[in-house]
Parts: sequence; structure tokens; C-alpha cells
Amino acid sequence: MRPADGLWALCAFVALAAILGGLLHAPTALAHATPGGLLALYGATVAAEGGAVAWVLRRRRRLAVFLATRYRWRGRTVAAGAAAGLALSGLAALLARAEHPWLPVVSNNPLVANPAATQMPLALLLPLVLLIVGGAPLAEEALYRGLLFGGWQRVVGVGPAALGSAILFGLAHVQPALWLPMAALGAGLAGLTARTGSLWPATAAHATFNLTAIVLALRVH
Repeated sequence: MRPADGLWALCAFVALAAILGGLLHAPTALAHATPGGLLALYGATVAAEGGAVAWVLRRRRRLAVFLATRYRWRGRTVAAGAAAGLALSGLAALLARAEHPWLPVVSNNPLVANPAATQMPLALLLPLVLLIVGGAPLAEEALYRGLLFGGWQRVVGVGPAALGSAILFGLAHVQPALWLPMAALGAGLAGLTARTGSLWPATAAHATFNLTAIVLALRVH
């Protein structure tokens, strides 16, 4: 992939997310979203992100190649990715705690930001959890580690590519207090991708990271 492909996909995602958000009248604050609004918002976001990646790959006629080369299955590395997700959860929590005196964190996890969401009907809660644990990691890893990191790695090397994609990943989470923890997560996920040559371990780590946050939220509430 070319270095510009990831940026094209990111721009397409931002544009699609803005359009879908306007059409859905999505609330700007998760804390005030209805259960149905949360589900619609997350579904639209995952669809926009995955759609942007697919659009760029199809435009370049590289979708089949991307799937064949980026999604090699190695069971052991996927299990190691899940373990790495737990470690990255701890690292992000430590960074957020260190920042707290200056930048108090307001979580972007809907089950934390909107405690009422934990009481939503199972018919809405289960699809929301599946989107957070399954859909979001698949779409975000394809974009940030597959296109952005993968395209830049060939030109500038692993370190600068990991740093650049991690910074954009952190900034994508909007809230300043999340930039550093999410950038650290992004760098760790890029390292996993570079080491294993597959997006599956990073996807497993990302899914584990999100699942850990959900489990903690459900236990608290």
C-alpha cells in the first residue's frame, strides 16, 4: 500500500462519520445518549471506518491482496495478542492516572460515560458490546495498523511509522486526556503488527483492551 492510502481512508472515515452523525442527530456527549442512540452511533462509526478502508482498497484494487497478506492466521500470536491487550490496558490506566491531576479523564467507553447504559435491555446491550469488542477493533486495526502503519512502514521504517500512526490514533479519540494513553496503545498495537506480520494479534489485543474496560464498567455499575 502507498503511504497516502491510509490518509485517504482516514479522511473518508471522518467525512462519513460527520455525515452519519448529522443524519442520526447523534448526541455530542455519550452521557446523554439514549440506549438506541448509543447503538446507532457505534454502529454508524464502525460502518464508516470499515467502509472507508474498503473504499480505498477497492479503489486501488488491493482489497484481496490486503486480506490475504494482512490477515494471516497464527493461533499462538493471536493468543499472545490477547495477553498483550491486558498489559496495554494496565499501561493506559497508569498513564491516565498520572495525567489525572492535570487532565481528568472522562471515559469514552459508553458503559462508563453513561452508567444507565449498563441497565439497557439485553437486546440492545449485547449488540453494543459486540460492536465495541468485535466491530471497532476490526475496523480500527484495518485503518490504523493496516493502512496507516503498513503503508508508512515501507517508507520511513517501523519506529517512525508506529509513532505517526499512534499519534493519529490518539488524536482520533478527541478528548485531550485520552491522547497519551491511546497513543501508547496504538504504538503497542503497531509493534505487535510489525512483529507478527498479521493484523489478527493487534485486533485480539484491541478487543481484549475494550473487553477489559467493559467488564470493569459492568462490575462497578
